[in-house]
Amino acid sequence: MRTTRMMIAGAVALAVMLAPGAATAQSADTEDLPLPAHWSGSVTSGPRFAVPGTEAELFPWGNRTTVGLTYTNESDDPRATGDVALVFTVDWSGGNQMGRGSGLARLVNQGGSFEGPLNVIYYPDGSEFRMALMDGKDGFEGLTYSMTNYLDPLGRGQSQGLIWEGEMPPIPDAEALPD
Repeated sequence: MRTTRMMIAGAVALAVMLAPGAATAQSADTEDLPLPAHWSGSVTSGPRFAVPGTEAELFPWGNRTTVGLTYTNESDDPRATGDVALVFTVDWSGGNQMGRGSGLARLVNQGGSFEGPLNVIYYPDGSEFRMALMDGKDGFEGLTYSMTNYLDPLGRGQSQGLIWEGEMPPIPDAEALPD
């Protein structure tokens, strides 16, 4: 059930982010707009690595640690298949049962690379959710890649995302929210 909620939440977040840009672009010339390429795949859990110069900080509410993680992302889209490296800072609370963090993600393969900000959530059941919004580099210049990964409590991973030409659509301003 949690997996379904996480996947729905990720899909809704992507739809909300893409909808304003699509609505704005439709008023221009819809024939020139490339559709995002959706892909799905799997995550091969990989080893953590030590991030130089970091130690756990203790606070009254929990602790803060910096984590490094590498894994292989497999996909039905070769642009999203490759070696992923993540470095992020996690704030743990509830006896290290719940954590949330942010950092940087990079995916590299023979065609090029993607790099950008990352958000991570750890749940009390041991599952985790990651979402990164990355810009293309090298052979992927001009592309934007939104990647989501979900790992269940047993470490089995699923991954999905969108790759599209150009930058991320603009985030709507507060006036778009209902009163």
